[in-house]
Amino acid sequence: MPSFIEIYDRVISKEDCFQIRQWFDDYPDKIPGGLYDDNECVIVNVEEKSDIEVPDCKLSDESLPSSILVPALQFALSRYHFKYAKSLESITSWELEDDYNLQRYLTTSDGFKRWHCEAGSNATCHRILAWMVYLNNAKSGTQFTHFKTIKPREGRVVIWPSSWTHVHRSEPNKGLKYIATGWVSFPRCH
Repeated sequence: MPSFIEIYDRVISKEDCFQIRQWFDDYPDKIPGGLYDDNECVIVNVEEKSDIEVPDCKLSDESLPSSILVPALQFALSRYHFKYAKSLESITSWELEDDYNLQRYLTTSDGFKRWHCEAGSNATCHRILAWMVYLNNAKSGTQFTHFKTIKPREGRVVIWPSSWTHVHRSEPNKGLKYIATGWVSFPRCH
């Protein structure tokens, strides 16, 4: 039985990963990472997380990260869709969600250490797949409850189902780690 977790290596070049990291480091309005409820209030005592995020990242904007990420994600998703076409044929419409996160972890207390999945609440029920791009050769990856731990590799794209079957969390952080992460979703009704 497949895990439905797919890994695509060298989708983003080392040079492009470096450019995204540099862009992140130079971005003036970074905010502390956190877990928020539906009212956009920080939920305390849920995770140890002091990572830093760039707010309001959009795949549709013309920023350097988005210009690199969009073609890489489209390539990886086309391969994912081809491999699982039989399973995905009943899903007639899905798309990259415009919002995504750029994150940097610095200390051993950084990371999303709580077991979670990417879909479930009203705010996230439209999500079908999650994606992550490792932007450096970090020493800590992503743990899944029922599948092997994914180790980071610079330029690696990982795609997996967003549902309860793929509960995951950050491995304990062991140094500098950069990631980009987001979702593939049913189009939202407005």
